[in-house]
Amino acid sequence: MLAEKDDITYAIQCKCYSDNVGNAAVQQAHTGKILYHKDIAVVITNRYFTQQAIEEAQALGVKLWDRDKLNEMIGGTNK
Repeated sequence: MLAEKDDITYAIQCKCYSDNVGNAAVQQAHTGKILYHKDIAVVITNRYFTQQAIEEAQALGVKLWDRDKLNEMIGGTNK
């Protein structure tokens, strides 16, 4: 998904998985950011991220929004 808010552009990978999300999604978001000339890459999921995904995201500057962040953004309190 490509998005823009307050003149900042985003390349977003949305993952609805039954298990935690791995580093492939981080690589996809990072690649989308570069290919589409966006400012920020994000992976958002209904789950959590593997340690490898977290480490790779930190190295590449990709934002990770897990189920807690998703609930926070939609105003929910359920986990």
